[in-house]
Amino acid sequence: MKEPLVSIAVPAYNAGKTIGAMIESVLVQAYTNWELLIVDDGSSDNTAEVVRSFSDSRIRLICDGKNRKIAPRLNQLIDEAKGEFFARMDADDRMLPNRIERQVEYLIANPEVDVVGGGAIVVDEGGNVLGGRNIVSEVTTVNSFIHPTVAGRIEWFRKWLYDERFNGCEDSELWRRARRESVYRLLPDAVIYYKDSISFNLKQYLFRQKQGVRVALFGSGISLRERGKLFAGVILRSVIAVGVVCLGVSSVWVKCRNCPIKTK
Repeated sequence: MKEPLVSIAVPAYNAGKTIGAMIESVLVQAYTNWELLIVDDGSSDNTAEVVRSFSDSRIRLICDGKNRKIAPRLNQLIDEAKGEFFARMDADDRMLPNRIERQVEYLIANPEVDVVGGGAIVVDEGGNVLGGRNIVSEVTTVNSFIHPTVAGRIEWFRKWLYDERFNGCEDSELWRRARRESVYRLLPDAVIYYKDSISFNLKQYLFRQKQGVRVALFGSGISLRERGKLFAGVILRSVIAVGVVCLGVSSVWVKCRNCPIKTK
């Protein structure tokens, strides 16, 4: 059997309710020369059983019973990948049918590009469209991505890897650390359906901001001035988040994260 050109990498934790729909969105991709690597990060639900219910030989499940968190699992997936290209996906999102085809064609046609991302159609737990993020009208140069929309060259991911100190913001740390020696592009339109809650989780948000402080203090390849800006931004966002929750207007803030889009 020929080796897959694309390795689709999915870390999963207690995703039994959503991972089936994610897998189905991969199975209907217009592009078919892929492997789907799923690592179960010590789930206590039926995540592994749902994955095993799919009989496609291109799906590989890694299940060791341990809970190591996302950054170590992503590095494990990079090590396991057989493809020339490495595509990220989350267990609770879904791909649009032409996602892999578009990104593979772009990377092949543009060998100078290391990582390419796309926009997202944001949906709630019921699948209702809330809006869009990173939706652009033409190929754009960027400094960061929505993590599960990216695809890139496996050699690039193996060179840079994820810094396992920064679980929760491992992606933004990676884009920032590697950006001076890398070429990033954003494709027009959306490539995934991205699940997000209409309610605001302050505890989770503050955890991510705390990780942002760690990036500002200890991240590599960041100037002193930039560290100061990052730190100030984290403090400002945290204060605003606490304020909107105290004022009872967090739902308005949640809506502002998405832009209006037209859906077919």
